[in-house]
Amino acid sequence: MSGKTQPSKETIEVSEKHIKLRFVLFLLALVIGITAFGIAFYQFANREPGYYEITATQDESAPTYANGFHLYCDFDGSSKEIKSDLRETELIYTESLGRIRRLLDAQNTYEGYTNLATLNAHLDEDVALPVELYTVLTETFRKGEEYGFYANDALLRGLWQSLLYLEDPSSFDPSVNETERERIEAIAALVNEPGAVTLTVVDTSNYVVRLSVSDALRQAIETYEVNVPVIDLGVLGEAYALKYVAGKLTAAEYTHGYLVTDSGLSVLLRDTANGELPICVLDDGVVYEAGTIAVKSGTACASLRTFDAEDVQGYYVIDGVRRHPYLCANAEPNRDLSAVWTVSDDIVDATWTALRLYYGEPGSAAERLAALPQNTQAVLVLLDNPHVLYATPALSDSLTPNESEGFAKAAA
Repeated sequence: MSGKTQPSKETIEVSEKHIKLRFVLFLLALVIGITAFGIAFYQFANREPGYYEITATQDESAPTYANGFHLYCDFDGSSKEIKSDLRETELIYTESLGRIRRLLDAQNTYEGYTNLATLNAHLDEDVALPVELYTVLTETFRKGEEYGFYANDALLRGLWQSLLYLEDPSSFDPSVNETERERIEAIAALVNEPGAVTLTVVDTSNYVVRLSVSDALRQAIETYEVNVPVIDLGVLGEAYALKYVAGKLTAAEYTHGYLVTDSGLSVLLRDTANGELPICVLDDGVVYEAGTIAVKSGTACASLRTFDAEDVQGYYVIDGVRRHPYLCANAEPNRDLSAVWTVSDDIVDATWTALRLYYGEPGSAAERLAALPQNTQAVLVLLDNPHVLYATPALSDSLTPNESEGFAKAAA
């Protein structure tokens, strides 16, 4: 007989009550699941009047074309009519946003498209553009010459933003990194010279243009290994995209709803009900709703900020200076302006005005606003005084500060 002890065998008995309970719970979960599915299916199959978010169809050839853009439409009528409207608006939104975003892409080319990336890759060559891109570029260069910025500073913005979004941007900040300071100063000194970047119209009937850079700027690009596009419209490109998409929706008689971008641009379609636009302000690391602006149907708004209203990112601070995407005319990050809101009937005009406030010569809030054309609707907030909202006379009556949180309009 072996000296090893045989392991004891224990019998585990499961109560019939537990079995019954588990079975009841399973049936209950099954009923809840079936009910939830039924409700979801009913809601999908039976559409009710109201607002719907329209999502652009995914496209593997341009996977990021719809990123940061959102469309909401208000539909009325029967369920059948609403489902038909949903399909059509999705098609219009997908096609129009996909086309204009590809045309304005400054870095990627697409089969069948001549776009900004094509133009950047063929400097000093004649290039025939699609009419939409031709219209955008000729207008951008014309206004850039009028305002003295933007069209020619894409290189500078590209350099700056390539640093801003690094994992540790402070190590490469021009104030502490001599190499980066030298690169930015060299490009900044050249992009503002006459003829640094030019767009020549070669053939108006066939939309042929030639993009050129000066010999000095070309040499600097090579010397400092600047790997950013010569022309990139940035947030202004988003404004043109919104205008294009809104135009296509309006032409198809979809005029109740609104378009917004994550960067802060918004367009109310033609027949959208009047509403209120929240004014967000950053104070000591916290985002507050500082007030509202009353807006009417067809209104467009450009809201440019040194912070992201959702998670309070989008900048870093070094030597007491906030580093963010918008630069002053002297190529320094804006030292006193925290946020700008501009309102117009045209999103492109609203965005140009907001950029003029950010990119223009530094000055007091009153001086900045006084330099704008008469009847311009704008609000701005200063970094060191975020509880005071400065508004142009044309917008002052529409602005309601959140007095309960300590916000107020500046004295007229």
